[in-house]
Amino acid sequence: MPIPTPAVFSAIHDHYPHAAVALAPDGCILDVNARWIAYGLHSGLSGRFDWHGANYFEMMEELVLGTGATASLRRQLDSLFAGERLVYSGTYSKPSALPGRRWFLVEAFPPFGSHSLPYPYLYLSHRDLRIAVRSAPHRDAGFKPAISRRYLPICAACKSVPDSSGNWTPIEQFLKERLQVELTHDICPSCIAELYPQYAGGLNLAGSGH
Repeated sequence: MPIPTPAVFSAIHDHYPHAAVALAPDGCILDVNARWIAYGLHSGLSGRFDWHGANYFEMMEELVLGTGATASLRRQLDSLFAGERLVYSGTYSKPSALPGRRWFLVEAFPPFGSHSLPYPYLYLSHRDLRIAVRSAPHRDAGFKPAISRRYLPICAACKSVPDSSGNWTPIEQFLKERLQVELTHDICPSCIAELYPQYAGGLNLAGSGH
């Protein structure tokens, strides 16, 4: 399979906010961003480790998930490669020997605008999760919704919002900190129609707008 040029992966280097790789159908890692390298260092890998060409599934089976969970993850990603689904998001547990949080989120999606199946590669990311759910009876007596203003300014260009100190932060970070939620990626019907028009007819999404 011809390896795409490095320019193809600018999204994971310049835009994607989490640790991410470009993954071939056979599990070969084609490219990584700096956040992924840092994530590997935090997990105990040597700084001299070369991610390019390493097999993602073999590493996950040996070091993180074991045989059963890795096989399950591979099935999910295979269905994404084949175009049977548009995105994938799943939560997995790490062995106690690995540093960092116990749970992590795997998210994957195909290259935007690609119409050929199977997809030549996917974007895939990992990020640690803090799973702590506060039930309503145990909330503080003074609990108030995190966003109480009627209007919340948002940058028309980068979608950042100002916090109470006047500093502008990405909307994802703002929601995570203020609402105590973990965000995961999905795709709305309008973006399906725009980015994946080959699915629009079958999902009756053609012509939908924001």
